[in-house]
Amino acid sequence: MLKAEAFFERVRSRLEQGERDYGNKSFHRPYGELLDEIQQELEDVCGWSAILWSRLQRLRDELTVGVQRGQADDDGA
Repeated sequence: MLKAEAFFERVRSRLEQGERDYGNKSFHRPYGELLDEIQQELEDVCGWSAILWSRLQRLRDELTVGVQRGQADDDGA
């Protein structure tokens, strides 16, 4: 399955789950509520991205220190 197909399958699955959980109420919610939901979701994406970025940066820093230590060990051999 192509990555785009997998993505759209997950979106479809989430829509179906939402329909089971909430019915079709979302299609009748006021626009302001939908905009609030979208903003909250975008804030969540940004928050999770910041956490992931921080973890990746920490890993990068640890790898850099490990490489530098390895180079120092090689120089002393």
